[in-house]
Amino acid sequence: MAKNHPKSKFFGYDSHEKSIENSNKIAKNEGIENKVNFKIFSANATISEDYNVIALFDCLHYIGVPVRYMKQIKKSLKQDGTCMIVEPMAHDKIKENLNSVG
Repeated sequence: MAKNHPKSKFFGYDSHEKSIENSNKIAKNEGIENKVNFKIFSANATISEDYNVIALFDCLHYIGVPVRYMKQIKKSLKQDGTCMIVEPMAHDKIKENLNSVG
């Protein structure tokens, strides 16, 4: 995305240190390190409040209190901002997503 949208900046957050290290390495190899910023980040932390788009990829199901988390996401978006949630393994009905493990 950073290559295709040169006027934009991209921020990536993850609690997994190795994922952040790998993402920064890839950005440098691709020559886009000045367009992206990857940081270690806890889901309990607060992010700034001026994003145009926030995308969650295969992670919302890991959040202990997803409603509270999504309220924080909403506060972090500009008034006309968009949140995109991708949960590729999710089922169509809530009860199909409930299980004894998580």
